[in-house]
Amino acid sequence: MRFEQGTPKHILADEYEISLTAIKNLLKKNNARQPWQVSDRLSAEDVGTLLQAFRAGTPKWQLAEMYGISLTSVKRLVRQSRA
Repeated sequence: MRFEQGTPKHILADEYEISLTAIKNLLKKNNARQPWQVSDRLSAEDVGTLLQAFRAGTPKWQLAEMYGISLTSVKRLVRQSRA
């Protein structure tokens, strides 16, 4: 399945000319797993280093590129560190 190989849901929705909600429902119905999670890609040490760089002023988009994760994942890590 292309989603499991990393194709984003919104790309699939555009290609198949259906709504994003329809894609999400199909993926859920078929128990599709996300291709990866941040916890699978970054060690605890990497997360700590990422957060230090953020606090030192490195932009979130740049951190996402540096660590090979999405901007949303960086935002989530920053938000979780504040809790």
